[in-house]
Amino acid sequence: MESKERRNAEEYRIQIVWRKVFFMIYLHLGALYGIYLCFTAAKWGTIFFGLPHYTFSLTYPNGKFFMQKASIFEWSRDHRVHHKYSETDADPYNSKRGFFFAHMGWLMVRKHPKVIEMGKKIDIKDLLDDKILVNSAAHMWGYRPYDVNIAPRENKLVSIGVAGEGFHNYHHTFPWDYSTSEGGWSICFNLSTAFLDLAALLGWVYDRKKVSPEVIKKRMQRTGQLAHG
Repeated sequence: MESKERRNAEEYRIQIVWRKVFFMIYLHLGALYGIYLCFTAAKWGTIFFGLPHYTFSLTYPNGKFFMQKASIFEWSRDHRVHHKYSETDADPYNSKRGFFFAHMGWLMVRKHPKVIEMGKKIDIKDLLDDKILVNSAAHMWGYRPYDVNIAPRENKLVSIGVAGEGFHNYHHTFPWDYSTSEGGWSICFNLSTAFLDLAALLGWVYDRKKVSPEVIKKRMQRTGQLAHG
């Protein structure tokens, strides 16, 4: 008997949103031109000390314009749906639809009806008080020491490229761990963890959540790759 998910997949047809396609082309061409200007026009002092040293401020509308890719609420909602319904029709960047779709293609098409349906059920109220290759390559290539039952994997090359978020099997197994990795920055190449640790040292952040070694060991013995051969 044909599964419901397969029937839904057959009924759904990807609808390309051409204005988004042209925007993505423009965005990447602009990025390449910006890199060119860094070497031909901009001074090194501007490159390294411009925005970080608050040489100017943006008004709210301009901030939205320069942000370009929707609000934090939309990104957070989609990412939480991705965690809850990973590799299903409800996953906004479902890697089963191919590398390009998971990497950036999902930004250029209309969302699957299931993504919209499940997204409406996700609570993001906490944001009122308050992931590049991660969603593609780290869901396809690498090893799964913590849970072989999910697609996300540990990919050190991705981690180097995105400042530590390549430890994706760990992140999906223990999503509440601030470090997104077992070893932390002193063992793994995890610059995002190093930044948060420095921020904590300066008193900028607190209450960092970390999974205990005992819990990690038990989970690896129960669902990890070594436990399943």
